[in-house]
Amino acid sequence: MPRTALSLLLAIALATVALPAAADPCKPDNGLSSCIDANALWMAPEGGRFVSIPHSRTLAPERFTFGVGASYLSRPIVLKAPSPDPEGREIRVVDNAVDATLLWAYGATRRLELGAALPMVLYQTGAGTAGLTSQSAPPVARSAARDPRLDAAYALIDRKLDGTSRIAAKARLALGLPFGDEQSFAGDRSFVLSPSLVSSVTLGRFYAAGSVGLRLRKTSALAGARLGSGLWGALGAGVDILPRGLLSFGAEAWTLPTLVSQDHTLPNGTRVQKGVLAPAEWLTSFSSSPLASGELTLQAGGGMGIPLSNEQRVAPDGTTSTEHFAGITTPRFRVVLIVRYVKNSDSTH
Repeated sequence: MPRTALSLLLAIALATVALPAAADPCKPDNGLSSCIDANALWMAPEGGRFVSIPHSRTLAPERFTFGVGASYLSRPIVLKAPSPDPEGREIRVVDNAVDATLLWAYGATRRLELGAALPMVLYQTGAGTAGLTSQSAPPVARSAARDPRLDAAYALIDRKLDGTSRIAAKARLALGLPFGDEQSFAGDRSFVLSPSLVSSVTLGRFYAAGSVGLRLRKTSALAGARLGSGLWGALGAGVDILPRGLLSFGAEAWTLPTLVSQDHTLPNGTRVQKGVLAPAEWLTSFSSSPLASGELTLQAGGGMGIPLSNEQRVAPDGTTSTEHFAGITTPRFRVVLIVRYVKNSDSTH
């Protein structure tokens, strides 16, 4: 059963990612594609002690969890357009976004876990791509559906070291379905395949976790920036402030550096080369399971973007300069609230 489910998910993903398109509306001649998901942080269906890092243990057989995650993003997509001002004109393509994600996961067997996530944009503001070419263009759509995702995870290690210490690891495979609103920066232009490995260690009151993987997708271009397949990495550490899950605190950071070349030429003849586009954030959060059963979990936190992106510019006269900035889809700051119910939590994570 585990091999069959994972093989089927992988076969669907590989077949659909490679499908050719006769006329691709997500690859316009002006290079201003809106087929980009402005929210690069995927909330895990199975949840976790961190926002960006899923649980490293799978749900017990026939156990399930469901929840709702809400997030506010400030200025996830901001570009500069030519203007009389030497610094350029700032265009807030997506200025504010309020998202909600429905989350569900189920323990299919002792090692296999299945899940689904349904993200959506409840409200957003911004100039959209038309704001780069006109000051009177209509703004971006106020609400939209983002790409839904299917997940499968398989437990690799789950071992107690002693009464309060444990190590665990699992392999995950997520598939993003291109059903979101591509004209509203709410979805990718293709299916997205994301294999990853998650691991964690617990030592008494302290815990740490990490995740590494890939996010494979078609490339979309926006004003010279090219978002495509990339590496995924996240690290987090935390502490149980109060016993029995009453209050915990965690800090984490994630990044998604793209593997696609960022070389291009600006309208003024300046060449951009050796660029790195790496959306990244750091987050802190508090979580609590206020009920004695532990079935209800509340998590709240926030953080800011990390300017890991950079590019080297070569002017027509040969002078060079290097600029560091937060990559496209990196919000200025983010606020997160997650409410989750875990059935029979004493037999799960």
